[in-house]
Amino acid sequence: MDLKLIHRDFISGRWTILISVLLFSFARMLNISEIENWGIYVSVAAFQIGISLLLQQVNNTFNIINKRTILPAFFFLLFTQTDTRNDENLMGIISVLVIALCLIFAFKSYRNTESQMSSFNVALLLTLGSVLCWNPLVFFIPLFWLGFYILRSFSIKSFAASLIGILTIYFFFSAWCLYQENWNLFIEKLPQIKQLSDIRFINLSIMDWIVFSVFFILLIISGINILMVGISEKIQTAMFLRVLLLFAGVTLILSFFFSSMTKNLKLIGFVPFSYIFARYFTLSEKKYNIILLSIIILFFIFRFFI
Repeated sequence: MDLKLIHRDFISGRWTILISVLLFSFARMLNISEIENWGIYVSVAAFQIGISLLLQQVNNTFNIINKRTILPAFFFLLFTQTDTRNDENLMGIISVLVIALCLIFAFKSYRNTESQMSSFNVALLLTLGSVLCWNPLVFFIPLFWLGFYILRSFSIKSFAASLIGILTIYFFFSAWCLYQENWNLFIEKLPQIKQLSDIRFINLSIMDWIVFSVFFILLIISGINILMVGISEKIQTAMFLRVLLLFAGVTLILSFFFSSMTKNLKLIGFVPFSYIFARYFTLSEKKYNIILLSIIILFFIFRFFI
């Protein structure tokens, strides 16, 4: 059996994503008796599939992985659709979409010192998502500032543009609250700083500890490789990978320390981790890595059924 040939066919096969979607969708139907709201359930599944295809398109556009692969989409589907705890987490999956769109704007700003519009759009999206969807999204804005710095596009102008983006949303929202005579809603949607001081360690099951360990170990291995990648790959690719590494590390750490936000942070973390895992297993054709990829896939599938 030629493992390398099977590996190449799997990571680059046009039908891999379609087959994966069909298999995961069929498997999720096994939990049909536990579905409380069909509308939300179908919407979440549609968002998951849509975001996976978006991640694949982003990879193709920005050449994040310098080899033909469908693994970014596959890993996102694997991570999200085998975790049944997020089956009806509509606000969480919308937050993921917001972060994915913001990453696109960040990547487009690479080495562009006139990146005010990208910075404005990122702040606008995150603040809008914070008001309408999940309040802690606004706290990702400083993380994107650091991302813009890594991408060599951060400047005083871009910083000011992001502040304008934040104020724009709150200005229109305050006008709406004034019209509704409901200032309590406005105060409720403001960034809740106390959330950052509410540090409570997540209570993990044995299976969750295994998942956490898998992500952490592969993050370290991939991180070391990514930090050295500038030697063998384009500088632009290296910078994109370092931004994704930053987001993966931060979401993993925060999900461990802030148990109240773990559910959505973990979902958001699936975006950078999908790219990091995809790059590692696409570019390495060593036999032990091919076997490791098979074990990880089987593990997540096994986790879904227990």
